[in-house]
Amino acid sequence: MKFKSIYKLALITVITVTACGGANAGSDSHVSASAETGGHSTTELSLESYTATINEDKVTMVDFYTTWCGPCKRMAPDVVKIRKEFAGKANVLQVDAEKYMDISSKYQLKGYPTIMFFKSGKLLATDLGMLSYAKLKSKLESHM
Repeated sequence: MKFKSIYKLALITVITVTACGGANAGSDSHVSASAETGGHSTTELSLESYTATINEDKVTMVDFYTTWCGPCKRMAPDVVKIRKEFAGKANVLQVDAEKYMDISSKYQLKGYPTIMFFKSGKLLATDLGMLSYAKLKSKLESHM
């Protein structure tokens, strides 16, 4: 009986880890990131500024991440690179899903990282899981 319980616990752990990787905050022109934050943004974000950004006429890519998610940390430098490359042409936000629950709770996220694309307030696409730089760039360009 103990073996079955341990096996179930191990299976739940594997499923949880897979969900994190099964697959961040501020405008494209003034968000900073550092090694201390795993490459994620350190700019404060409000529900109002987030909503204003996704309602803009240009495409907004939103990276929902958590600080404990390994795939999120590995993908963060690519998101920062995309933000710099598309500055002025598209918005790229990094939203800590646990810190900004008022934003992330609106989307019933299934895992991290979750990438969402918006234009004029309309959700265009959602991707769950770590994406390469090339995939992020391609997906962003496809919505422009």
